[in-house]
Amino acid sequence: MLCPALLATAAGAEPQPWMKRTDFETLSFYVDIGDQCPFTADEIEAVVKGEALRARIVPVILGESPESFDWQFHMGIAATCLRVGEKNWAGDPLGYAMSRDIHFGTFRTDGVFMLYQFPNGSGIAIASAGMDGKDYLIDSIREAVADLLTHYLEANLAPLD
Repeated sequence: MLCPALLATAAGAEPQPWMKRTDFETLSFYVDIGDQCPFTADEIEAVVKGEALRARIVPVILGESPESFDWQFHMGIAATCLRVGEKNWAGDPLGYAMSRDIHFGTFRTDGVFMLYQFPNGSGIAIASAGMDGKDYLIDSIREAVADLLTHYLEANLAPLD
């Protein structure tokens, strides 16, 4: 059983040398969405693709291109949701609680798999049922993905000492 180590970086941290890639214009992503979430993995994959393309990064999505996926360095996007409250008159939940975990995964030189957390990479959000709540939860994932892509680009475009 593989047990990854977790390293959290401090807010406002400088670009990290381990993020520097020779082919930084391509980045692998995997998306794992819980079955109680009001959105699907396909919807989050579309968000990830959009944010990657805005950052001028070619996204490689695990579910679409498993043969091209780079387990040596990738961004993982996971969300687990819980339906909250009694059901309304239509039988729908009153809202959702979501836990998200968005991180970079890589292997250290000694072979240990590491997950790197950044500010805004993990979080909890609560939203009402309906499109407004769904959009709010998706936007919280979008913002975290954009923040991590910014850290990634800073490491690859800025000179490191």
